[in-house]
Amino acid sequence: TPAIYPSWMEGYQAINYKFNKASFPQGRGILSLRTAGAGLGTCLSLPNVGYSPPAPHAMHFIKRRGGGGVYEDLAYTIPRKFESFWPESKVLAVRTNNNGDSNSSALLSPKCFVTGDGCSDDVNPNLHSAASRIAMDFEGPTRRGGRVVQSCDVTMLNHSIQNNVDGSYFTSKSYSQYNAEQELQTFYKEITSWERMKKEGEIVGKIRVAAFLPYYIKEMDANNKSNNNNG
Repeated sequence: TPAIYPSWMEGYQAINYKFNKASFPQGRGILSLRTAGAGLGTCLSLPNVGYSPPAPHAMHFIKRRGGGGVYEDLAYTIPRKFESFWPESKVLAVRTNNNGDSNSSALLSPKCFVTGDGCSDDVNPNLHSAASRIAMDFEGPTRRGGRVVQSCDVTMLNHSIQNNVDGSYFTSKSYSQYNAEQELQTFYKEITSWERMKKEGEIVGKIRVAAFLPYYIKEMDANNKSNNNNG
């Protein structure tokens, strides 16, 4: 199920990011291009780790039907966040799963294109429903040069929420992301806090992202290094 946020986040918000720091508890030596965030666009929580976008991007939260709180409109927010962190990229199409219907939570909506095709309510009624999965097609530069159309598919595996008596709000969300062209699957956890300030409409937040390498990938990388040294 999607994460639920407090009702005071309903509507459109403009969000600014300022990068603080990165740490490497297991040392930099463990990093590889298979680590979430090591390559551009491989960690949707922070598509460009270490970068502070110079301008804010818009977020959208929608009131839940028949329940309290709001959910994040992934189809609206994520493409704007992606392009804000990676200005050289361009999102071409987006799909989400209709998590409001538990019988179809794995299915993706039709593609909504940047041209506006396939985005209207009559042809894509569930695009902006509560969702825990989003897939995007985007164009961006590559290490080999030139611009290439690429795709990514991100699923929220689990989440937890915490409301505090002081009005602050915390979410913890674990993700799996697959970038098809690179045949790359990454895993990461996003921990976010939100707090309303005294100034009307102002919200302050923090986001922390932890990247994980599954044991089998660590083992493969260790074997490859060993073989290279022996060769």
